Amino acid sequence: MVDADPTRQLGRRFVGRSFELDALNQVIESPGTAVVVIHGIAGVGKSALLRELSTRLARGDTSVTSVDCRVVAPTELGFLRAVGDFSDIHSFVRHLRSLPKYHLIAMDQVENYRLMDTWLRQTLVPLLPSNTTLVLAGRERPVAGWFSVPGFCTMPVGSLPAEDAHALLKGLGVRPRAVVRLARLTRGHPLALVLAAAGVSERPELSLEDAALTRVVDALTRVFLQDVQDPVVRDALEAGSVARRITGPLLVAMLGEGVSADELLSRMLELPFVDVCLDGLVVHEAVRDAIAGLLRGTQPDRYRHYRRAAWRLLQGESRDAPAAELWRFTADMLYLIDNPVVREAFFPSGGPTVDGRARNKFRTGDHDSDRQPA
Repeated sequence: MVDADPTRQLGRRFVGRSFELDALNQVIESPGTAVVVIHGIAGVGKSALLRELSTRLARGDTSVTSVDCRVVAPTELGFLRAVGDFSDIHSFVRHLRSLPKYHLIAMDQVENYRLMDTWLRQTLVPLLPSNTTLVLAGRERPVAGWFSVPGFCTMPVGSLPAEDAHALLKGLGVRPRAVVRLARLTRGHPLALVLAAAGVSERPELSLEDAALTRVVDALTRVFLQDVQDPVVRDALEAGSVARRITGPLLVAMLGEGVSADELLSRMLELPFVDVCLDGLVVHEAVRDAIAGLLRGTQPDRYRHYRRAAWRLLQGESRDAPAAELWRFTADMLYLIDNPVVREAFFPSGGPTVDGRARNKFRTGDHDSDRQPA
């Protein structure tokens, strides 16, 4: 049987992330102070990666200070108490300088520490000695100010590649013949993998897809929507999850003439699981699948309305589109065909995602590049 609390399983069964771990190790062992922001959508395994990194380093000659930002007061005093009950920032820095070799400050769930972002960037980091690396893990992308900090880089964390997803499912006791199907169904999202395994274990009388989706869709949707408090933005996210990409005209067609498309697009782009591409906004596929699945199951009329509105708009736009742009509208309309065979043929679940394209990339303060630590 699978643990009743699947999030505990995710923490205990760590698989994959070899690139990320190797890259972080190189940064920690490189000369000079470094700051790394690990970011990705909810349930993608940021905390598990940070715990695994801390555990491995603690076995060697690196000392580790771990901070759970959910339980630390967002003040300088709160931080100093969390890292060792120091009286002031200078006594903490003197302590760091006294350490024999490397030191890691690992701060998890930093989206709960927004009020201290400027203090971390402008006060703490400039004082850190050269043997110290600060790693911040959270859902949100770093604000622009971080990119001017010397030694700063970001690490986006995406879904697991197929090999690692299969290993995680096998470790959770999923039958070999079901592993590949579940990995595709969940698109390699770690928490979705754990939830799917739990669903299959709990409901063996159901088909594989039904048993998995029983747990995945509802639980993941609740997790993702924690970041969306405004009901207008929620409506836009639901509508956008039905389509391949989100544009202003598409939101107006789905939600009505009364919406401010430019404002909605701007507010949606602030969400950690929405990114911008050349022809619109893109919702991370794990989020998009979960929200669309819940909408289809609980509000089928609304789901059909969004699809029909999008289809009518795309048909009209495609008539006036230049030949070089027709492929975009063809892809958009194919995506709206709600048939699993068609969807898998044209938009395979193992294909690249927004996070997947950025995977294996460090983004530094100077430019976007594959970071090669010294």
